[in-house]
Parts: sequence; C-alpha cells; structure tokens
Amino acid sequence: MNDSNAPLHRELRRLRAENARLVAERESMRRRITALSLTVQALRERAAQPEPAPGAEESDDAGE
Repeated sequence: MNDSNAPLHRELRRLRAENARLVAERESMRRRITALSLTVQALRERAAQPEPAPGAEESDDAGE
C-alpha cells in the first residue's frame, strides 16, 4: 500500500465500521418497532372487547 493512501484507508476502515454499527442499530430499532406495533395491536384488540358484566367472574381455568 502506498503510504500516501494510508490516511484514506484508515478513513475507509473507520467508515465501514461505523456503517456496520449503524446497520446493527437500524436492525435493533426495526425489531423494537415491530414489538411495539404488536403490543399496540394487542391493546387495541383488548380495548375493543366488551367489558364483562358486573359480578361476572373471569376464569383462567375454563372448562373445569
């Protein structure tokens, strides 16, 4: 490698490393957004469910 190109090669390595970091950060953000979207969807579906009648007990052990 020509010594006059050394600074350019260092900068290229630095930029590649920064790009890899940003790609990983973007993927992490995409996963977080997906998880939040699913949470919002579930909450909206839950909010759309009718309220149980007063005195009606909900049981997690249905059928027992």
